[in-house]
Amino acid sequence: MEQNLYPLRAALAVAGSSPGRFHNHVGSGAVDCALALIGDADAHLTPPRRGAGAGTGGGRLISAAATVAAAIAFQIMPRGVSAADAFKIAGTFTFLGEMGDGLRAFVPGGTAAPRPAGGLFPADLGDTFLAVLPAALDAPQGPAFAFVPGRDLTAPAIIAWAGERDLDAGAVLLLNLSALVVEVLDGLRAIDPGTH
Repeated sequence: MEQNLYPLRAALAVAGSSPGRFHNHVGSGAVDCALALIGDADAHLTPPRRGAGAGTGGGRLISAAATVAAAIAFQIMPRGVSAADAFKIAGTFTFLGEMGDGLRAFVPGGTAAPRPAGGLFPADLGDTFLAVLPAALDAPQGPAFAFVPGRDLTAPAIIAWAGERDLDAGAVLLLNLSALVVEVLDGLRAIDPGTH
């Protein structure tokens, strides 16, 4: 994913949020759940600048990857996922990849496809989806979210996955990450990158 930094206000508009709403989650620590997954958080969300010329919002800049993470989080929060969980899930997609080990996949490790951090599964496997079991996010049975290529997203696989988490009934939240990532990156291309 490109490493340009963008003015926070403009990037958040692309992500479907406002600076005020985003800063509420920064203040609550929810955004730290995503940024904790990477070594240099300041490379993705710069600290506020102070003084003359800083502009509104302290002149903060945000990376394309962090903008994608924010967009994912703001898509799933209204659907029964807490802010901390939403940013953790979004950060996991954006800052951690899939090694084909099946850690966050519906299929056994030997058949799971690799995916780079912040990237999508290969196009020949179909769109990349996020699947979340909101009712099981606090359960001890393992991650209640997965990144799944369309090839592996079948009703029997979803039922088996939910069953492994002792969830007999409940909603499964699906988000087409392929469409969302393309939408965010296209929106960012219309913005002039910021400077440090």
